[in-house]
Amino acid sequence: MKILGLNFFLGLTMAMAIQSCDNDDDGKGQENDITGQWHLYQRFDGDGIDPVDNGKTLTFTEENNFIDSFLPDCQGTFSMDNDTITIDMPCKDEPIQYVFSFEEMNLILVELPSTCDEGCYDIYKKK
Repeated sequence: MKILGLNFFLGLTMAMAIQSCDNDDDGKGQENDITGQWHLYQRFDGDGIDPVDNGKTLTFTEENNFIDSFLPDCQGTFSMDNDTITIDMPCKDEPIQYVFSFEEMNLILVELPSTCDEGCYDIYKKK
């Protein structure tokens, strides 16, 4: 009888574990993943959000490599610390820093230090 009860308990525990895993795989964790290709399609310059024609593509890899489509011969690396991303590129004298966030599955990048008084930012859509 103890073996039957133990088997029932183990079966119930495994069923709950599988159900728990199913709930974790709803894709929400991937919405805020920086890795991948991001296409610049909008820019806020203080006077509202404007569309960007022929915007660049930024690529962030799982190996922390960085590629800017406007500088294809100058691939670099990136690191993240909380909401700040630092990009090191051999063709730049100093690292580039952005505060980043996600809004409606878009990547929002605000350059540090800010290049405008109005709080400008770029909006990227994942490809």
